[in-house]
Amino acid sequence: MLQLIGGLAIGVILGVVLANRISSLVRSSFVCHKLFNQCLTSCESLAQHPQREKNVCANSLTMSSCMPQQEELHLEATAELMEAAGSSTGPSGEQCSKRVGGMATAMSAPNLGELVRAEVPIPRSNSWASGRLFDHGSCSHITGFIVDLDGTVYRPGSLLPGAENFHAWLLRTGKQFVYCSNTGSKCSDMVRKKLTSAPYQISKHLPDATVFTAAEAQIRFLQERVPAGAKLFVVSGGGDFFLQRLRQPPYEELVNTWEIRTHLSEEEAKQWAIIAAAHPKHSQIWVVFFHDGGLQPPADPTNDMLGCAEWSFDLIKILAILVAHRAELVYTADDAFNPSLDEQMPGYVWPLPGPGMFAEMLKKIMYPLGRDRVHCLGKGGNKGEQYMMEHALDLLVRQGHSGDRSEVMIIGDRFDTDIRGGLSI
Repeated sequence: MLQLIGGLAIGVILGVVLANRISSLVRSSFVCHKLFNQCLTSCESLAQHPQREKNVCANSLTMSSCMPQQEELHLEATAELMEAAGSSTGPSGEQCSKRVGGMATAMSAPNLGELVRAEVPIPRSNSWASGRLFDHGSCSHITGFIVDLDGTVYRPGSLLPGAENFHAWLLRTGKQFVYCSNTGSKCSDMVRKKLTSAPYQISKHLPDATVFTAAEAQIRFLQERVPAGAKLFVVSGGGDFFLQRLRQPPYEELVNTWEIRTHLSEEEAKQWAIIAAAHPKHSQIWVVFFHDGGLQPPADPTNDMLGCAEWSFDLIKILAILVAHRAELVYTADDAFNPSLDEQMPGYVWPLPGPGMFAEMLKKIMYPLGRDRVHCLGKGGNKGEQYMMEHALDLLVRQGHSGDRSEVMIIGDRFDTDIRGGLSI
């Protein structure tokens, strides 16, 4: 009888805890849904009433301070900033000849059945030109910015409206900033080159400490965590850029003990899998992604054979063989897709599979024993706080920032990566 009463008591307690958790999730979902509907209503209003010359910043859908507050407060701050952006009117009645991609991306993907097409005027007002729009009282205390790039500063083929003016405002007001990208196929030097060249030019020059990528965070992770004599199978979307970076001092001697491969036969993959299964505590086998979805493989350092240039069944099978036997999985970002445009269908933004989509596929075969062997180094990833976000803060301090996190703002277009990364610090 006592056991029965004790079991019922435990059941009641668990039920209360679960009910409270569900209630919290429902409240968070309601706030998120409410903000999303506000965004959607604003777009539809602009599309139906073009005479309303309100300027909507398509790349400010998601903004969050780095302060350790509840998510609801971050969403409220986001709504407040959006309201400030929407309250600025301009004298020009010019309409954007193309739909603004950032807004469509946030609202349409990944459900293509609900694509939203909204005509949004390109900002022309004096507020944008002078930077007064960014001096809103809600963020007047902010002195440092960590800014996402793809979907926030630029979209496929062009900068987003306001990007150049925002960058000019950062320079003019002496703010510290870091452009922080989840790309896994480029290091910061390549991103700086992109941002100083047409059609993505925001400046003629960007100092080293103002750009950081998930690829660089992942390189540092590998240098610190992979043991001597390990075997790495690398899937690359940017050629062999990672090889030289991995061998930078003081890690050259360590990296030279690794066997780095970009091409594996099925037989070799099974041999590696046997090693991984036989030594589960020593992490000798690693699967590493340096890509953003598309593949551009380098020649294999061991046999000069070209790695996989597309996501074939054979490649997926080899990856599955390795991770199913407890190989470590390392990737740069949880981004499920990247935006793309189709000139034949102007106005729509289409999702291209991203690294997060392929990582999730492999996680299915790792469950439940292999979840402790998954390492995501980008914004929002389980290792992103230490290797990406903390380093971005260090770069701000290197520029002269105080390091006070309550004075740092994250600007991005994705809650699951950019803003989750901000909340982690």
